[in-house]
Amino acid sequence: MNKKIFFAVFLFFLCLSLSSCFRRQEEPLIDISAAESLVPGERWALIVEPYAAYRIKPGFSAAVSAHGRQGDIEKVDGTFIDTDSVSDEHGILWYCFSSGWLPEKTVRVYSNKLKAEFAAGKIQS
Repeated sequence: MNKKIFFAVFLFFLCLSLSSCFRRQEEPLIDISAAESLVPGERWALIVEPYAAYRIKPGFSAAVSAHGRQGDIEKVDGTFIDTDSVSDEHGILWYCFSSGWLPEKTVRVYSNKLKAEFAAGKIQS
């Protein structure tokens, strides 16, 4: 009888210790941020240059308001075509963000945040 109890207790602790080795997969909750990332009409920009200087207004002569780094993602608030500062007939396209303005050569624009995040992952790897 003593061996049976010992064996039962041993099996119980063995099962308990083995079950703690396996992580249970919990059901994911609805990710609200993913739904917000797919809002139609919103554009998101990924900074593609190692260093970017946000300007207080569109133009290279404007003062710097903030700095960004390669891989940063920002929501596009607006655009402006600057035809005065260049001799090119098409001008320079500037994008407005909460931190300031960046020229088009420093960013890549995507139709939603998820695409921008995916592209950022490819840049950093």
